[in-house]
Amino acid sequence: MTLRISNLGKIVSVLGVGRTVLLLALVVANGLCAAVIYGYLGPAQQWAQRNVSSLRGEVATLRTDIRDMRTTLADIVAQKAFFEQIQAQGFFTAQDRPQAEDLLMAVETDSGVVAAKASIKRAEILREPQALKASHVVLQSPIEVEIEALDDLSVWRYISMLQSRFPGYIQMDELETERVGKLDASVLRAIVRGESPILVKARVTFAWYTMVPDSQMATPERGGGM
Repeated sequence: MTLRISNLGKIVSVLGVGRTVLLLALVVANGLCAAVIYGYLGPAQQWAQRNVSSLRGEVATLRTDIRDMRTTLADIVAQKAFFEQIQAQGFFTAQDRPQAEDLLMAVETDSGVVAAKASIKRAEILREPQALKASHVVLQSPIEVEIEALDDLSVWRYISMLQSRFPGYIQMDELETERVGKLDASVLRAIVRGESPILVKARVTFAWYTMVPDSQMATPERGGGM
């Protein structure tokens, strides 16, 4: 606030010297307060706003990290459960041919097919990059099965039982079916007599997988080699 000399004299004559000095002091104090507000509190407010923005960013990052950790933990739990499942199924074991042949005969009997002629081919060693990181290799053995059955249901029962009972992991690669007869009175009479008429033939190709330490490849496979 700027006061002219003439105006100041009038003010002094009206208010008196004491009150005029007090008024001037208030004017000066007001100016100092304005200087403090704009010179100190303004930058302080900007600094506080920047800190709040930074904290908000850190909180958002922390929330993202927590969400990612939860996802990672869920993945680890799922992978652990899957690992334990395939381990229990014998995936991390050598391919025992005599055991596999016994299982094939048991499935042939239990599935209800008339006959199932199966052959296990020589295993192929697959050096998959992910398995090699753990010093393991994958064994893949083709299995071919020729099935004779009364109906399609028996064929599918054979496939399902083989996949659930076989050690390791067994994948069906190919299935060919052929109907060689039809259900008629003569077939029904044969069934009543205890015979096993053949109405369906199937040819199924499987791939049998297990994973073993690479060091075991120096040892011949159990049951007569791969």
